[in-house]
Amino acid sequence: MSEAGFVKLWRKLALSSVFQDPAAFHIFIYFLLKAQWDSETGKKIFINGKEHIMKAGQLTTGRYQISEATSWPGSTVRNALERLRSKYQILDIEADNKKSLITILNWDSYQGSETSTGQLAGQREDINRTTSGHYIKNLRIKELKNNKNIITTETKKEFLEELKKTGVYNGLNLEQEVNRAEIWLKVNKPTRHVTKRYLIYWLNKSLEKLQEIKALPQARKPDQGPTQNDVENWKKNAAPPPAELGQLISKLAEGKSL
Repeated sequence: MSEAGFVKLWRKLALSSVFQDPAAFHIFIYFLLKAQWDSETGKKIFINGKEHIMKAGQLTTGRYQISEATSWPGSTVRNALERLRSKYQILDIEADNKKSLITILNWDSYQGSETSTGQLAGQREDINRTTSGHYIKNLRIKELKNNKNIITTETKKEFLEELKKTGVYNGLNLEQEVNRAEIWLKVNKPTRHVTKRYLIYWLNKSLEKLQEIKALPQARKPDQGPTQNDVENWKKNAAPPPAELGQLISKLAEGKSL
């Protein structure tokens, strides 16, 4: 295959889960660079005795060849391929004991002809399917955070109800936190609107602080005396009295002069 030319990368790929997976992302980009770019010059190959005509977005390779090209260990390559196939659902893999036929799904969406607006045909739908935001793990919260709609008096109550249903912010007083966030923004950034993205960011920070506080050891109240555990620990850690002191105590007990 010729090394000339270029491939297209959609900017939203940086927000995808595969972008956060170094091995899988590296191997996926390698496949984009090595895949056949058109369907007109496809050659015939056989996988498990079945004939295939190579199409755009396909390539034949092997685990050791991928490992050599990307410098990832063979076991890492094997696991990354499985994630690309089953978790991220951006590859199809058909293999025999000699080679693998890799098919990049929705190739035309990634590398097809541009429309008059400069967008790739069908790319938005594919990217939305494969590249959700990764601000926090909860899917419902991801949807809310990616929504930049401005919060108004009418929509705030509905937004709070949506947050409560997720169960992510249990332990926080959502109404109080949202009011605090609105006040802070009004004082410090008066020209900015209150958005869902901003409120989610504020709530995440508040939740982190709450979890840090809960993780701190509980302080003893001033009027609370030592516990039984404290006494036992003192006994264990106390140094034994010197022998001379023990002799003096014995003499005193017997009424002898020192």
